[in-house]
Amino acid sequence: MAKHVNVKEVITDQHLQIGAIMKKKYPNIKHSHDFWHVAKSNSKKLNEIAKQKNCTDLRPWLKDISNHLWESAKTCQKDEMKFKMKWFGVVHHIVNEHQWDLGCCEHEPIEKPRDEKEWLVAGSSAHKHLSEHVFKKRFLNNVKYYVNFRTTGDIESFNGHILMYATKRIGFKYREYNARCCLAFLDYNEHLGRPAMTNMKGKIVYQRYYSKYAKAYRRH
Repeated sequence: MAKHVNVKEVITDQHLQIGAIMKKKYPNIKHSHDFWHVAKSNSKKLNEIAKQKNCTDLRPWLKDISNHLWESAKTCQKDEMKFKMKWFGVVHHIVNEHQWDLGCCEHEPIEKPRDEKEWLVAGSSAHKHLSEHVFKKRFLNNVKYYVNFRTTGDIESFNGHILMYATKRIGFKYREYNARCCLAFLDYNEHLGRPAMTNMKGKIVYQRYYSKYAKAYRRH
């Protein structure tokens, strides 16, 4: 890393070798994981659990559990214990238990799950497997990398913007590529922070797009 740059934090994926380098060579720099990768990995593991015998009741809850993980990181105020307490709450909420010895749910009182989902039965196979996943030691030991709630989405968005001007399908000479990147910089900065498009009633206009990962339509 450059000697004249005051690096305070580095955000990477969950690669073990990168973590080892950060611990050994840069112990004074805060190392955080891109939470998008954390959430994606968590969703994959939950999907595998839901495919197991006697665990299919967990499938309707997968999206909610993933959203809860995001919310736990986003609202923990960089406190590891707060993150854990919020994350642990999912094993109680999912069996219709909204108050327990160490905490409670933060939502308004509800009579039944949204979207007509059924509560899991406490102690059932699905609930046991979910609990094992939530309390997994390796995940909890890495909470320190999650609590700053960092993502690299803005950088990835910018890199995608460069491809509008300098596609990888064409081989540009250095000067041509450099000029196209400069145009991308100017274009990106000009529209950075621009208000969202609205209709005649002042409501934000959204567009539908198909997510290959979620296998469903989303809006942005």
